[in-house]
Parts: sequence; C-alpha cells; structure tokens
Amino acid sequence: MPPGVRVDSYEGWSYVGLVPFAMRDLGIGKGPVLPWVGSFGECNIRLYTVDRQGRRGVLFLTLECSRLLSCMTARVAFGLPYRWSRVDHAASGNRHEWRIQGLTRAGRCRQLRLATSVTGTHARDDIDHFLTDRWGLHTRHAGRTWYLPTEHDRWPLRRMHVEFIRQTLTDVCGLSGLSNPVVHAAWASHVQVRFGSPSLVC
Repeated sequence: MPPGVRVDSYEGWSYVGLVPFAMRDLGIGKGPVLPWVGSFGECNIRLYTVDRQGRRGVLFLTLECSRLLSCMTARVAFGLPYRWSRVDHAASGNRHEWRIQGLTRAGRCRQLRLATSVTGTHARDDIDHFLTDRWGLHTRHAGRTWYLPTEHDRWPLRRMHVEFIRQTLTDVCGLSGLSNPVVHAAWASHVQVRFGSPSLVC
C-alpha cells in the first residue's frame, strides 16, 4: 500500500478485483470525445482501499490497455500502472469472452482467457456496495500518495456466471496463488464516470 493508505476489508476479508471492460468515448473535461484514442479495451486488477481521511477507493496493480498512447499518457500524468496489451472482447447474446495478451519487461506472459454468461437480474447486497460504491482511486506518483475522486451512478448490476477463467495477471502483480478462484461475479452494462481533481493523501 502507498503511505497513508491501507487495505479496506469486508467482514474481515480483503478482495482482489478483476474487471475487464470496454472504454467508450473518453474525453478531457467538457471538451469533445477523443477520436480512436478514446475507445479501447481494458482490464484492471484492483485492491480495495481506504486512506487516513476515511475516503474509500481502489488501488490498481495493473491496467491492461489496447491503446499505447492512452497507456503512456496515464502513466506520465497520474503514475497509473497502465500496460500495453492486446485486449479482445466478443459477445454473443448474453455470453461474453475476453482474451488479453501482453508481456512484462522481463518477458513474462500477461494473459487472460475469460468466458462468462449474464444470467438475470441481480439484487444488490452488501458485498456489491463494498466492491462498486467506490468514489475514487489511490495512486503513488512523484513520491507522493494521491487520491483521484470519481463521480458515477451505482453500477447497474446483473448476475453473471463465470464459465471459464485462466489468467496470469494476478501472478505478475505479485499475488501468487490467486489464478482461478472466483468468489463473486457481476455484470454491468454501462457506467458513466467523471474524474475530479487529485488531492494529496501524504
């Protein structure tokens, strides 16, 4: 954890999130949508955090992204661990498949193969609130710990069944032994997010 930030827990357990999604129509401020660069596939590995001011957020361990320019910009501007990877998503009805392929600087393979099916409506419970009602992210950049606030509606969740998963992303992030276990799965059709101005934690 960055200084000033600790792992947040739910009923004594901490969680690791694996979140693949399609970014659409990314823009800066109130300006126009960025063409081509503003739409791409992404997958992140996240931990759930809380800082010394009590602000709950997430800490990204990796953000796999299919746009090199977006990766470079986010790494330089915010210190976020974006990595350029091939991210493929295919959908057929309620079934979704994700494939991610990349390499570390040491030549280790970063990959994900995931097949899921959306099975119906999902009534929110406490774990859903804990995992998705996060209003910012924590990051370490330029020797300081920062909090970047976000605004979004509550995720419109539906039940999801994981048919198949094989991945090395958690191993590459230093979380060995978490290759396949899935304890909670949900699907959101869309979430509109706005980022605020960063502030120092310490």
